Amino acid sequence: MIEPAAEASSAPAPPSRLRWLVLACAMLIAAPLGLLAARALVASRAPPLPELGTLPAFTLTDQTGRPSGLAELRGKVWVADFVFTRCPSICPLLTAHMAEIQKRTHAFGDDFALVSFSVDPTYDTPPVLTRYMAKYHADPSRWRFLTGSTEAIEKVVTDGFKEVLERDHAKGPQDFLSIVHGGHFVLVDRQGQIRGYYDSNEPEAVTAVVRDAKGLLRE
Repeated sequence: MIEPAAEASSAPAPPSRLRWLVLACAMLIAAPLGLLAARALVASRAPPLPELGTLPAFTLTDQTGRPSGLAELRGKVWVADFVFTRCPSICPLLTAHMAEIQKRTHAFGDDFALVSFSVDPTYDTPPVLTRYMAKYHADPSRWRFLTGSTEAIEKVVTDGFKEVLERDHAKGPQDFLSIVHGGHFVLVDRQGQIRGYYDSNEPEAVTAVVRDAKGLLRE
């Protein structure tokens, strides 16, 4: 007796073919999503910082008494500010903010530096600056304080950084209350180009400096 033929059933697709079908579907879904993600990344990326001027070469004296200037800062991203140790108003806040920038940029390494220019160089000798640095826990390997002749400091601050530095001569040249100076942080790139000014009175100034310095280090 002949057995009736078994009812035909649909055979499953070969495993390799099934894998290709799954992969193709996944690619069709992922491609548009990837395009959207790429567009979102480009849209969220901050535009390049503007170039606001090139610093002229300068050589001053650091807190150790050694010559220090733009040549030693080439290849680094750095932040400058302008203070003096006898200042009773804005300078303590500026220096405290710089100390916070120092803390928040520890991971940036040797490619990043902080530089404070004394606008009272006659009084702010290297030993005075060294004591002032200790008060704010300034790391001399990352943060230097510069002094020099009055003429050299004024040239760097006003001609180079375009910052305010004036003296009220009615009060006498030796009266530290006669000194009027700007309260900005200035961000400088590896080539000595000024890339940003940040008002130290703004609540987010430190955050903005750290963010933009990190961006320049990636350029």
